[in-house]
Order: sequence, then C-alpha cells, then structure tokens
Amino acid sequence: MANVSARHAGRTTRPLPRMIEKLRNWLPLLPLLLVLAGTYWLDQQVGPLLAQADSSKRHDPDFIVNNFRATALDEQGKPHHRINAHEMRHYPDDDSLHLEQPEIIALTPNRPTLHTTAQTGTTFHRDETILRGDVRIVRAASTAASERVFTTTYLRALPSEDYAETDRPVTMRDAHNLVSAIGMTLDNKTQTIKLLSHVRSEHVAAN
Repeated sequence: MANVSARHAGRTTRPLPRMIEKLRNWLPLLPLLLVLAGTYWLDQQVGPLLAQADSSKRHDPDFIVNNFRATALDEQGKPHHRINAHEMRHYPDDDSLHLEQPEIIALTPNRPTLHTTAQTGTTFHRDETILRGDVRIVRAASTAASERVFTTTYLRALPSEDYAETDRPVTMRDAHNLVSAIGMTLDNKTQTIKLLSHVRSEHVAAN
C-alpha cells in the first residue's frame, strides 16, 4: 500500500516544473501586456468623451421650424414686433437662429410701422439680427413724411430697440426723392435717419 501511494504522489507533482518553466517564459512579456491592457482601458474611457466634445463643436441645428412665426412683447406685455420666416433653424453651439426669407414687422404704437425683409437672416442673443441679400425696409407714411423704401445688401437690426444700421451702399426712395449713400442708421424711436457718406439725391417726379 505504501508503494502505491508513493507512485500516485509522484504522478501529481511531475507537471509542476513544466508550468513554472512556461510562466518564466511569459514573464518578460508581462510589462508589455500590462501596457496594452492599460492603453485599451484608457481608450475606452476617453474615447466617448472626445466624441462628445467633437460633437459639441459642430455647428449643427438641433431643431428646424417651417413657417416660423414669433411675436415679441414689450415690458407692458403688448406686441412690440413680429418675426416671420419661411424656415428657422436653431444652433445650440452659439444659440443662434438662422432664418430663411425673414420678415420683421415693428408694431409699436405711435411710431411708423417698419416692414423689413431679406433673403437670409441670423439672430444672436435673442435680438441682434444680421440680414443679408435683397434687404428691403418699408417705413410707413406718417404725418411728417411719406412712405420711404430703403434697399441694401446687408443690415444689422435690433428689433427690440427699433434700430437698424448698415455700412454698405443703400438707397432711399420716397414720394419725391431717390437718394443713394454709403452707410445708414435708422432709429424709429426718435424717427431719425442718417445717411453717412457719399450722399447723392435725385428729385423724382410725382406719378
């Protein structure tokens, strides 16, 4: 019985030197395996963060509205101006609105109505609006002046302040005159218009 037990014990201990030898062969590669494992873990952790950061830098709209209509109120809660557009796109990266075929209509009582249109517009800070392409302002007639029509290619408008300006060529036409200039400011609060430079005027015969 003793001999049988000895042989059995010998059989269980013989593979151990081979296993130890295999482990010794792998030991030089262990630092490299640890580096590879760490690199994979870091990539899994940082990758989604980088993708999120890249997406936040893109100038992509988060929602689009067709036939956009909005009415801004004054401090008393009364309609001050209305903004219409064929299409409105909101961009979350700079909180801007892109407007296709925008239309801004001033509704302030006791002031001449302003009706402004353009091909495109971009609104920043919920008020400042840059209009581009075939910009046209129609200022309704008042007791002091006839209807006036302004045309230009670029306009910076502040609808909440009833103010607009451009540094580009502009024309103004009323019932009696056709005026061209470079640059203009229009303040509907004070009902003043300033043509800044290169002003030329031509009398137009009444129809």
